[in-house]
Amino acid sequence: MDNNFSKFDDLIQLMEKAPDVAPPDDFTSKVMLSVDDEKGFSAGKWDFLTRRRTFSLDPVRALRGQAGSQDHFVYSFMIAAAYLIFAVVLSSLLWPRAFFWR
Repeated sequence: MDNNFSKFDDLIQLMEKAPDVAPPDDFTSKVMLSVDDEKGFSAGKWDFLTRRRTFSLDPVRALRGQAGSQDHFVYSFMIAAAYLIFAVVLSSLLWPRAFFWR
């Protein structure tokens, strides 16, 4: 890669002429405290996956469209289990030898 910095000469001279500024004594500790307080993208995902969920099973409220996001989590697993059971029953009726060997 070409390291031609001649087009940045004016910026380099400006930065070289700038006075040195000493940071405050507690600068590092303040920065580290703010970094510890920050939650990154992966920490947010982990918090979402591990948070406590309230288990409420109210199908009438779900049919009215008033189910919360935590209810959708439960209902999606219930639907997945129903589809799995339906698939096993249907495939055992269509291909009985696959499930009942003699």
